[in-house]
Amino acid sequence: VDVASERRIRAIVSAAFPDHGIIGEEEGRIRENASHVWVIDPLDGTASFLAGRPLFGVLLALVRDGQPVLGVLHQPLTQETWLGITGQPTTLNGVAARARQPTTLKTC
Repeated sequence: VDVASERRIRAIVSAAFPDHGIIGEEEGRIRENASHVWVIDPLDGTASFLAGRPLFGVLLALVRDGQPVLGVLHQPLTQETWLGITGQPTTLNGVAARARQPTTLKTC
C-alpha cells in the first residue's frame, strides 16, 4: 500500500509540477536540489493501518528553497485534512484551527 500510494502521489505531482523535486519514503529522491521539493510519506502509521485503527495518514510537505511552506496530513478513515501554509492559519477540513491554551496539572 505504501509503495502504490507513493507512486500515485508522485505521478500526480510530476504531472502538475514537472520541474519540482520529490523525496519519498518508499521510492527515494528525484531532483532533490530543485527550488521546490515535495516530501511524501504515503502511509504514516503503518501498524495502525494494518490494525484498522484510525491513527494513520498521508503526509505531504512542500519545501521551497530549503524552507517548508506547506504541510498536509490527511486521515482517510476520519476524513480529516489538516493544512498548514506559511503565513496562514492552520486549518482542519477548511476551518481555522488553533491549539488550546496550555494548562497546568492543577487545573486538569
